[in-house]
Parts: sequence; C-alpha cells; structure tokens
Amino acid sequence: MKELELNLMDLSLNELLRTVNKTEDILQSQYEEIREFRDIILSGNNRHFDNGNESTIFLAGSGRSGFVAKFFAMRLMHLGFHVYVFGETLVPPVRDGDIILFISKSGGENAVTDSIESSKLENIRKSKLSPSKNNMIFENVKILSICGSFDCYLATHSDAKIVIEAKRDRINDMNECERLDSLNFNHNELVIMGTGFEDSSLLILDALVVELMNNLGLCEKDLENNHENINRPKEA
Repeated sequence: MKELELNLMDLSLNELLRTVNKTEDILQSQYEEIREFRDIILSGNNRHFDNGNESTIFLAGSGRSGFVAKFFAMRLMHLGFHVYVFGETLVPPVRDGDIILFISKSGGENAVTDSIESSKLENIRKSKLSPSKNNMIFENVKILSICGSFDCYLATHSDAKIVIEAKRDRINDMNECERLDSLNFNHNELVIMGTGFEDSSLLILDALVVELMNNLGLCEKDLENNHENINRPKEA
C-alpha cells in the first residue's frame, strides 16, 4: 500500500475486524440469554392467540441502528414471520402476544420511547405488573433488545437481551502504532461513534437468521421463495 494513501482506511478496517471478531465472545458469555432471545422469536412464528390475532414482530431503532433493524426485519420476513418496523406508515397496533425488538446502543429511556410513541415501554412493563382492562393488550407482549450495557433502561426492561459493550482496546501492533503516530491520528477515532455496536449487531443478527432457519426446518431456497419478485429479472 502506498504511503499515506488509504492508510487510515486500512487501519480502520483492521480495527473494525478486531471489534466484530469479539462477537464470538458475546455468544459464549451470553449463551443462555441468546438462546432465550432466539426462542422468543421462534414463538412468534405463525402463532395465533385467543383474540384471533397472529403474532407480529415489531422492530425499532433510531439512526443507523434503525437500518440494522430493517436488515433483520427483511430476513424475518424471508423466514415467514409477520414483521413490521416502527416508523413506517403501515405499522399496525401492538396487540396481545406480539414481540418488540429494540436496537439501541445507549438503551436510554428517551432513545427507546422516541421510536415507539404509540406504545411506551414503561406502559407495557406496568401492564405486566398490574394488568387492568385498559392495558390487557400488553399482557403477553415480549420485549427483546440489543443494547450497549447490562444496566441501561432498555436491558432492565427486556424479557431477553443481547448486550454489545463498546470496548476500545489500544492497538498493540507496533507497526500500526507507528503509522498512527506518523499520521498524528487518534486511535479511538478509527471506529467512530456507534459503528462498532451497529456492525456487531448486524453480524449477530445475520448469524441468528441461520440459526432460526435451521430451527424452522427451512433452507435458503425457502427464503428465496419469500423474496420480492416484482423487480427480479426473469429466469432464462
């Protein structure tokens, strides 16, 4: 690689790979929680309730986390789930037996409730603790989350969660350190803002898709049959 040309891109890519490689540690350390996370999603597959409604999975996320939510929502649709993303114009109301998945690095109360104005997370939690005629629609709603810490608002309100903590370890590679020093660049800015969280979330959820596919007895061809077909070229 030429000196100074794409130097930071190379260093940033190396750091991103180190960041997402830590997702395997997350699977090992949160194995039971992730299994519960998976099982709750599986429980929503073609499930019907006494009220006649089919179980729906709702996804929510702000900014880039919202795009990760849409990535996963598309794959859930390919798997045959009934799924919507909050913020879209055709989102129906949350009903008894539905599942809501939030993706938020901060996991703060404002970040969560801003994305679901019509169904506040605290109201769902209260309805579980003290059911009444007005909030019984939330009696069996399951809350899933992918967030950045174990003690954030979102994590403590979830039935199952996957926590991706943002840990920035300094580079030990002498060559990379020298390159950074020569460029007078801050190592902590090789992975900016929430990029590590968002990339790791996407990888974990993409791997979870394959796990769900296997549990549902599906193969890639089955998913292709649920793929959008209006703009796909005709087969020869």
